[in-house]
Amino acid sequence: PERKTTLFSPNMILDVFPKIITTFAVLLSDEGISASRKSFDGLIRIHRLFLALVNEYPRLMVEAKNRLKKFVLDEKNRTKAACPNLGSILPLLMIIDQEAFKWANLRSAYLSESFDRAVLWVCKKYPKLENLKSVTTGEARDLEINERLTLTWNAMLVNARLTMFHVYFLHNFCKGTTAERIHKHDCIFGISELEEIPPLDDEGIPALAQPKNLKEFSFFHFGEKIKLIFSVSTWQHFFRLMGVRGPATRADMDKMLKTCVQNSRKKRYHKAGMDFSRVQASGTSKILSRGQTYSASSGLKNVVFHNSWTYERGREYLDASCLLYNNTKLVHTFDYMSRRDDTGAVLHSGDVMRDGGGTHTIRINLQKLAPEISSCVFVLSSYKTTLANILTTSISCSDEDKGPNTAPLCTYDLDAHDKIS
Repeated sequence: PERKTTLFSPNMILDVFPKIITTFAVLLSDEGISASRKSFDGLIRIHRLFLALVNEYPRLMVEAKNRLKKFVLDEKNRTKAACPNLGSILPLLMIIDQEAFKWANLRSAYLSESFDRAVLWVCKKYPKLENLKSVTTGEARDLEINERLTLTWNAMLVNARLTMFHVYFLHNFCKGTTAERIHKHDCIFGISELEEIPPLDDEGIPALAQPKNLKEFSFFHFGEKIKLIFSVSTWQHFFRLMGVRGPATRADMDKMLKTCVQNSRKKRYHKAGMDFSRVQASGTSKILSRGQTYSASSGLKNVVFHNSWTYERGREYLDASCLLYNNTKLVHTFDYMSRRDDTGAVLHSGDVMRDGGGTHTIRINLQKLAPEISSCVFVLSSYKTTLANILTTSISCSDEDKGPNTAPLCTYDLDAHDKIS
């Protein structure tokens, strides 16, 4: 989509596959210890396909290396204008020989830019952190430092876990040369050199002689590493897993975070004194990827699904519908025309329009749902236009009993995905 052409060019692979890999990484790092074997295997197979394409088009490795070097050598090449999608950078390391370019060559530049870009979202959640004025001494100063460190960590937690996941994957699945990676993948998931695959043990690892350290590729080992990532709760631990020496003291960390705010201002990622509530929400609560579901806790009673959108001209609709299922059987559909039923379990707001935008709100009383209902599926559809003509969206699912100021249960960032017309 970025190249606005249907003619294939090998460099398109470097545009598409990092997005796919990042989507899998978000899914896995957000699911945490409940991550499924299916998602894990999917990521490994996508990596294997990525390597196969590089083997087919060897110049892709040169192009990937050039992109990484360009990113590292000049700060201007790391800005949003030059690199709109920071998530497209790390997956490039997966297809380059470790001796040619590795995480150690990239980490300083990458982490610096990642922290600068995070300021907008940190301040959206905690606007007071944009204020850089400090209490000079004493206990009040210590409390101020602790607050900035704690709140910034809370706001950056999902991003930090995603980065830790990427680094873990690089360290465990991308050692040595690309040829060695291909061989390891084929030993586990396929046939190497047309030889018969040896029997698998209980962890899904070939039991006979194969390359060393294959247990690092096992789903069990993956689960243990994800538990470690989710246990990280301090900046020191985060930097240690990144392989860098973080600020020596809490005061130094406070200074670094304030420098990031200044950098964000200079790069015009945000403006001092701006209204952060107007920033389009992204990456809060549980991140849902395309096609993923959210399993609610047993104590949840009242759910609110909210969808708002904006458009440039005319009147455009991004309709929200709720489909109730009994296993695979569709039982009822609620939309802007069919807004409620006799039970009162589901209430659809219908079209609530304003100049340049609209909202749909669907409220569900789970206790009033028929016992046979096993799932609620929310669907968005554009009535008479394409998604490309919808400027912004805000999609969330919340626990109504916890009030409007509580973070939603889950969100979906439509703008983070390609809108195919």
